[in-house]
Amino acid sequence: RSYASVITITEDIPKKMVSLIRDAENITVKDKYEATLELGRVLQLIYLLNGLYTNDIAGDFFDKPKNVKKFMEIMSYLLETYWSFRDGKISDYNKVEEAIFKVIADLESFLTSIIRTTLNNDNEDNDSNS
Repeated sequence: RSYASVITITEDIPKKMVSLIRDAENITVKDKYEATLELGRVLQLIYLLNGLYTNDIAGDFFDKPKNVKKFMEIMSYLLETYWSFRDGKISDYNKVEEAIFKVIADLESFLTSIIRTTLNNDNEDNDSNS
């Protein structure tokens, strides 16, 4: 699979989760508000990753199968959480909240990997020009 196909399948999940959480009767208003903010963070990270991808800023990072696999694992976890909560397999909202925080941490780590890889590639290019 390519990065583009993974993002096409999963990019709307944070918005769908916000709607699902907003409509849930067993979640406090405070938790709904916090979930909306945290899922907004997920969405912003996705938008940032898409910007790096579509503007070809990260070189070939998104073409490497191991990186696509890592992104797919992160987004699959979010998707699985969404489906489980939607279908009533997860009734404890704390588990959903923990999953959202894990996805944020994993996306931030993924973004950090892109930055490190891109900077290292730039340094290698600069060294070869000296």
